[in-house]
Amino acid sequence: MAEWIKKEQYDTKLLADEKALNSLGSEIQLVRFKAGKYEHYHKKKTEFFYVLKGNGRVVLGDEVKMVGVGDVILIKSGVRHTFINEDGLELIMLKTNNSKDDTFS
Repeated sequence: MAEWIKKEQYDTKLLADEKALNSLGSEIQLVRFKAGKYEHYHKKKTEFFYVLKGNGRVVLGDEVKMVGVGDVILIKSGVRHTFINEDGLELIMLKTNNSKDDTFS
């Protein structure tokens, strides 16, 4: 199984890549958000999250949603979004239309 990759705002572990999924530009990852906010958007990528552990908030455009275990979040391309970890927020993330140069602040 893949190792955790430590990033500034979150840690991630690849669970399935586009080859395993037989779907170009798709990935499934386990994500652990760190304290603080991580605001960004994507021009092409769509993200789907399922909350496994913890609590937090997600800001989608101007809308703030409380999230916890069992919640799902769908973020379409072009939507500015922010994750705010309040209590060990860990999620499964499915990305479609993924590319390395499609994250903007």
